[in-house]
Amino acid sequence: MSKVLRTFIILTMLVSITALVLGYLLSEQRNALKTRIQKLEKNTVQVAKNLRHEDLNSTKQLKFYEVMDRPLKKLMVHSENMYIELQDTKQELDNKNLELTQTKETLVHKEQALTETLATVQSLEETLSQTQTDLSQAQVATETAQVEKQELEDHITDLRTQLAESEDKTLELEEQVTQLDDLVERLSPARGPKELKEGVSGTIRAISPDWNFVVLDIGRKNGLVPEAEMMIHREDRLVGKIKIASVEDEMAVADVLPNWEQMPIEKGDRVLAVNFR
Repeated sequence: MSKVLRTFIILTMLVSITALVLGYLLSEQRNALKTRIQKLEKNTVQVAKNLRHEDLNSTKQLKFYEVMDRPLKKLMVHSENMYIELQDTKQELDNKNLELTQTKETLVHKEQALTETLATVQSLEETLSQTQTDLSQAQVATETAQVEKQELEDHITDLRTQLAESEDKTLELEEQVTQLDDLVERLSPARGPKELKEGVSGTIRAISPDWNFVVLDIGRKNGLVPEAEMMIHREDRLVGKIKIASVEDEMAVADVLPNWEQMPIEKGDRVLAVNFR
């Protein structure tokens, strides 16, 4: 009997010790779990605040299951809605980023086009500057040309005035010569053309169609005398007839006799004496 009692007491003591050990261990786990639950409650309330969920604003609402179930469900629904909004916001942000990228690329192209445009503008400005310089030089040249033109016009006017005066004097001299010729004709006995020496010939050096006379390359040294008549020929053809008007040592001037002109006289035509002694 004593052995059984001893065994019972020992077992009881073992069970008590085991119970104490288990109680201690459970107490530690309970305290750790309580601490974790408190942290979880605080974190849950903080998450609710961060999500701006006003239905869950105190840890007291999480003390009992019957009380905490409803706020947690609302928090979950609110979280899902926030998640959907975040997804929408993310999509919008992605779209904005894409638009921003496209805008940056467009801006790069615009900057390149602007750079090219600025280069073109600079080139045009340089061209405009050069053109303005050329225009200024052209204006100076034009003004100089106008001054020179005016000077030439003034000189031409002076020359025309002098020419008019010379023509007037020439007309006066011609009238005087005509008068003298008439006087000589009246005072001199009638006479025919003078005869030339044999073999007198020459060449027409110049022609004046307006005044109807020619210049010969022979003169007094060749036996030429005024009033003498000479025939003009070109090779074997008769061209016309002239009458010596004035004679110099090595040249002479002769009038063309219109009634004898067979064809137009040309420079280089030969002249021969009509009659000779």
